[in-house]
Amino acid sequence: MTARRRRHPPECCRMKTIVPPVLTGLVLFVAGVFGAAHAFPALFAMTSAEAWCFLLAGVGLMVSRFHRLRRLRAVMGAAVVSAALAAVFYPDAPLLGGMGALSAIGFVLSGAMLALLDRVAQRAASLLAQGGLAAILTIGLVGLCAHMPDLALIYGVSPRAVAMSVPAAAGMVVLAVGLWLACAASDWFWAFYQWREDRQILVLSAMLLLGLTLAAGLGGVMVVSRHSVPLLEKSFQNVLYTDTLLFQNQIEAAVHETASIVSHPALGRFLAKGAAVEGAGAFYEQFVRITETWGMVSVTRFQVMDAAGREVVASGRTEPLAGFRVPLRTPYPAALFWRDGWRVRLRAPVFYDGRRVGRVVIEIRLNKLNAVFDHAKQWGASADFNVCAKQRVGLACFLSPGLTEGRRDAFGEGYAAPMRRALAGRQGVMTESGFQGAPVIAAYTPIGDSGLGMVLKIDARDLYQPLRQQLSRALVVFLLLIALGAGFLFLRVRPLVRHLAAAKRYMRAVLDNVPDAIITTD
Repeated sequence: MTARRRRHPPECCRMKTIVPPVLTGLVLFVAGVFGAAHAFPALFAMTSAEAWCFLLAGVGLMVSRFHRLRRLRAVMGAAVVSAALAAVFYPDAPLLGGMGALSAIGFVLSGAMLALLDRVAQRAASLLAQGGLAAILTIGLVGLCAHMPDLALIYGVSPRAVAMSVPAAAGMVVLAVGLWLACAASDWFWAFYQWREDRQILVLSAMLLLGLTLAAGLGGVMVVSRHSVPLLEKSFQNVLYTDTLLFQNQIEAAVHETASIVSHPALGRFLAKGAAVEGAGAFYEQFVRITETWGMVSVTRFQVMDAAGREVVASGRTEPLAGFRVPLRTPYPAALFWRDGWRVRLRAPVFYDGRRVGRVVIEIRLNKLNAVFDHAKQWGASADFNVCAKQRVGLACFLSPGLTEGRRDAFGEGYAAPMRRALAGRQGVMTESGFQGAPVIAAYTPIGDSGLGMVLKIDARDLYQPLRQQLSRALVVFLLLIALGAGFLFLRVRPLVRHLAAAKRYMRAVLDNVPDAIITTD
């Protein structure tokens, strides 16, 4: 007579395994009640749909080990699945509200586990159920990691994009643990691991290695980000500072050369003599020779007028600045505008012997500034470069690389914080939310005393791409080490465990075949 393999846990173990899932379900039930009632919004900051799903899942876990209430548990599981799907496809439904896709996947898997807990029989179904538990736990951990500032910044993930609050993510982790405890008390789970200590060792070793790796990895990310993120942001700010110096130097060069022109003795004498028409041709040639000596800037148009405002000498087509332009704070009235590149138009008076004899209007193309927009794209496709001046209402801005003309954007009092700081004379780097909630890094600085502010923005994913690549490679290496370590331990321990299990079965068979007897002696 041989010992028959036990397919069910002993009654003492059955009673012990009832308590953990019931307590876990009670915790989720209470969290769901308070979340649905919004009694503590700061503590239970979850949507109504998530709160109802936690409430239903908590009831399902509380009745999971009472065989008479198995149908109620299945009904609760089906209700969780229905509520999650309804929240996704009908976000405006009363008493539900919306739910993120990640949360919905976790609740659908959890509800399916509750509804089909007693239907698992085959080995493949058992492995599939355990994979579902791992997926639910992973969803909860991802939701928690999305709220870690450094990790979310490096990977360009925002809590709004994940659409899972911290209480909801923590509740998902607790729900995964509760489902695992409920599965651990089930017959199929017991049958899968009974007499298979090798499987138990494999799972426990993998979980231990994964937990240690996760803790070490998150700690490493925090340490690396504390040192690498400021360096990347400093480099990003230095690029903007270089562009700002170039911008400022070009404008100052234009002002300086304009001052040189209007203070030239030949111009003053020419206008003081009445600007004879017969001398205009010779003066024009002399004026052109003067402007050709400019290096960083080039004159595209100039106009010389006498004291009465009559045009005396002109070069280039006269085009009024009726379009987009930004006034500059310079010694001479000046306006910055875009016409096939950056240009500045200055109006400077001409004096001779202490009296005003005329004025000069000069339009200068700022050659080297045309590459500033292209320079920003070296950081990534999402890089955006803005130059703005504060107006009475809103801002006047040059937006977007490759623009053909400027645009005026009336942001009012609520315009972007980086540009507001730049126009206030401050410089630095800050993080803000983009249009889709993804984090955006913005470097800001004023452009000297010109009254302009410059902002360079880029998505965090593009800025931290080198760091993210290194962390991803390290993660792959860690996962490979976990798999190799667990596999090596499994291969080394499996023969020993099998021999011990065989010896245990042999000894039990021997003891079961020994006849019971009571021997008494005098």
